[in-house]
Amino acid sequence: MIADYGAADGVNSNRLFERIVRYIHGINPSLNVRLVYIDIADPAAFNQFWADSHLSELKHVEAEYIRRSFYEPFPELAGRLNIGFSSTALHWMDTETVDADSSGTSPAYRQTSYQPPGAGSSQNNGSAIGEYFFANARVLSSREVYWCWLP
Repeated sequence: MIADYGAADGVNSNRLFERIVRYIHGINPSLNVRLVYIDIADPAAFNQFWADSHLSELKHVEAEYIRRSFYEPFPELAGRLNIGFSSTALHWMDTETVDADSSGTSPAYRQTSYQPPGAGSSQNNGSAIGEYFFANARVLSSREVYWCWLP
């Protein structure tokens, strides 16, 4: 499961998610990949994006739009999330450790800000982002989420 926190219409994560899904399917073509898009925006724009997206045409890929703030708990993601992503909403995120709540329904996540080489300069075209996720996707457990800074 891969989630986009603050997804709006889903466009910002589109290319990255497609690369990740194609990479995963290069290793295991029959693995089901669930993409979760989270935002408080009306889902109409997302539904239009998804209908026209290359991601929607890929086999073994399904998407869900959850309409609520990413500050709220997501028990439906607990223990199942492999990669969490945020781009234009990243300024709303912190990088502190969050412990599981007393009910055990909220997993603890290690949130790590990542700034790729050349970030903030005209030399960075964002290509390091995909490489960072690909390199780390193999070691992610369902209790770790890596946040990534995008220029």
